[in-house]
Amino acid sequence: MSFESFGARVTVLGLGFAAADLLLGGLALATVGHGGRLEVFPGIDVVGLYRPGSLLGWSSAAVLASGLVAAAAWVRPGLRASLWAPAGLFGGAGMALLVDSMADGRVTRWLDPPLWAPLNPADIALVVAGLLMAYGVGVALGGGAGGTGGGASE
Repeated sequence: MSFESFGARVTVLGLGFAAADLLLGGLALATVGHGGRLEVFPGIDVVGLYRPGSLLGWSSAAVLASGLVAAAAWVRPGLRASLWAPAGLFGGAGMALLVDSMADGRVTRWLDPPLWAPLNPADIALVVAGLLMAYGVGVALGGGAGGTGGGASE
């Protein structure tokens, strides 16, 4: 996979995720309002909550992680096939959190699963990106789970 193809995939995934996260968060708040609640599935509610955000907190950490993953893929071309999705998710989640908190320093939490604090898709994306990155690097470098040991290539 060329670095240009890697960059295009990261950009499309990141911008697409950020746009979807912000659009769905806006729709959720427009539907239920601040402090409202609507059950969409048994045990899963859409809520309108604001939590203090940090312009230099998780959002900047996620964007930095995306840059570091992209740098690793540039240095080790064999990792590109394994790292484009984590880099895109880190970047997209970081952009979504940053844009969401820019106006007043608060992040909209609108998904309320059972037995867990309210969150938004960016929170989930950060965890998924970390897991995908660990798995992808492990497969590419260790040759496990059908990997080649030298990294996948297209």
